Amino acid sequence: MGQAINFAKNITVVQVPGANVKLPAPSAPAAYASLYAVASQFALGVAVLLVLTLIIRFVLKASVSRKAENVGSIVFWLGASGLISAFLNEATTLKEWFMFWSAIVALVGASMVARAIVIFALKRVERQALA
Repeated sequence: MGQAINFAKNITVVQVPGANVKLPAPSAPAAYASLYAVASQFALGVAVLLVLTLIIRFVLKASVSRKAENVGSIVFWLGASGLISAFLNEATTLKEWFMFWSAIVALVGASMVARAIVIFALKRVERQALA
């Protein structure tokens, strides 16, 4: 808990490397590797719970939109866990910190695409089952 408080206190506005923009970031991002590891494990745990929820949704024949929402969330949380592990560690620099956040934005888009694909696929399966 103390490291999370120190992390929050250490957030300052810094210049994004290679850009003429200033954004919030920890002044020493590499100092919080153990906090990042906890965040990665948390994201993985959320993803596992969402997979179990998805299984229950299929068993209970939940709506297509609920299943698709679950899949999009699974994509996001699994991806977030992987991105945290890949970018945020004891060697993290400010450049990698901002690369991580850029990848998170892309991951949000990927989770939306996954949701749309599931909606399309499951609606198609439903239509074929009715025909």
